[in-house]
Amino acid sequence: MPKVQEGHTIRWQAPPGVDIQKDTVIPLGQSRVGIAADNIPGGQFGDLWLTGVFNGIPCVAAEVYQQGDPLYWDVGNNVITSVDAGNVPAGWAFQNKPAGVATCELKLNG
Repeated sequence: MPKVQEGHTIRWQAPPGVDIQKDTVIPLGQSRVGIAADNIPGGQFGDLWLTGVFNGIPCVAAEVYQQGDPLYWDVGNNVITSVDAGNVPAGWAFQNKPAGVATCELKLNG
């Protein structure tokens, strides 16, 4: 079988009428997330990153993350959390995050 692509990105269609901003976290089913590589107009196709490290990702400010901790996307609150129950696996903490900081560095599960 020939290789189709490296697999660092995936084509994804934004919902009609919903413009997606670059760097938005997008759940892909219940098993992983991607991050918008560019702005994607509603109803159009664009690329989502499936691999890499991203900083400035919104997270639960009260939580503390240690480097390597598993992290999840809370779809209802649009933030990264350390709580797995009911949330989508996103990746792991690339750097430590102390309490009181509302963003984190996320290494995607890819």
